[in-house]
Amino acid sequence: MHLIRPESHLGAARLYHGLRRAVARGEVPVASSLVHTGSGGRRGTCRDTRSEPPMPGLDFQRLRSEIPMAEVLELLGFVATNGRGHQLYGPCPLHIAKEQRSRRFSVNLKTGRFYCRECRRFGNQLELWAAARRLPIYDAAVDLCARLHREPPWIHRW
Repeated sequence: MHLIRPESHLGAARLYHGLRRAVARGEVPVASSLVHTGSGGRRGTCRDTRSEPPMPGLDFQRLRSEIPMAEVLELLGFVATNGRGHQLYGPCPLHIAKEQRSRRFSVNLKTGRFYCRECRRFGNQLELWAAARRLPIYDAAVDLCARLHREPPWIHRW
């Protein structure tokens, strides 16, 4: 049986209340739906977001099927050092490789998937572009379409 020491419990309570006070004073950035940054950190008063137009939706599945991995790799300047068929190996475009002939980055052009054995990142062509540009997935999708001179596949349901 594990017992909780009273002094460790009190330390956690002090830490919690100290953080609440720091958030209320605006000293700590908050990424929570409970405390709204638009209201200066005060609870219960949030600006009305219903007056803003809704962000249009993107059909990510269609985008992944229309943009091949090879085009994204070309935009990133990827040069394969080894490979056979649809499987290519080379230096990772997401970080600086220690060797020019590195084979830490693996990409399959047929499935549109990548994996780096050094930085442990993996995903599809859209996730690769988002990681390389350091953008959220939505912004990365719009940016990628703009770079390739294509219209983003918007979802029009309203």
